[in-house]
Amino acid sequence: MWASDEPLPWKVVSPVTERDENPNSLIQSDAPEVVALARLAVGEETEPRKQAFLLENFVYRYISDKNYAQGFMTAAEVVKHPSGDCTEHAVLLAALLRAEKIPARIVQGLVYDRGTRAFVWHVWNEAWLEDFWQPLDATLGRGVVGADHIRMNAGDFDSQTMAQTLLPAAQLIGKIRLEQSFSEGEGQP
Repeated sequence: MWASDEPLPWKVVSPVTERDENPNSLIQSDAPEVVALARLAVGEETEPRKQAFLLENFVYRYISDKNYAQGFMTAAEVVKHPSGDCTEHAVLLAALLRAEKIPARIVQGLVYDRGTRAFVWHVWNEAWLEDFWQPLDATLGRGVVGADHIRMNAGDFDSQTMAQTLLPAAQLIGKIRLEQSFSEGEGQP
């Protein structure tokens, strides 16, 4: 065991790239309506970590119509029509973070759904804060991503590379089985 002020004996971090910082066809962080919404959400806050959590909660509240009717709206479209599923939450949060000069990317993987008692495909974000990628899930807006999220890959969801981004998860559909196990005396969630 090591003291809390000692560094961990390992550090696995993928570096920030230009693609994590710049706008693209879906994450339009330079669109005037996106920039204005980011400023509204963070107010006077200047500390990037606090900004990131403010933005996550803002997107959670801003997208008031939670539904599966859309298929990958752009950030600018979500600003105008605040509805959608996890993809719209993630695209908007990535754009708002980048508008505030916080590198961000979109993560895809699995999340445990208590209603169906199964893992389902999900999309959330990572923001570069204090030299590591901090997971954020604006679909939940809780300021924390728990062990119920299983990260498969990350990217910027640029429309030109979207198929490449989604391919790893698509290849696992129907081929992976995850089970929960409980020690004696533990209840099920």
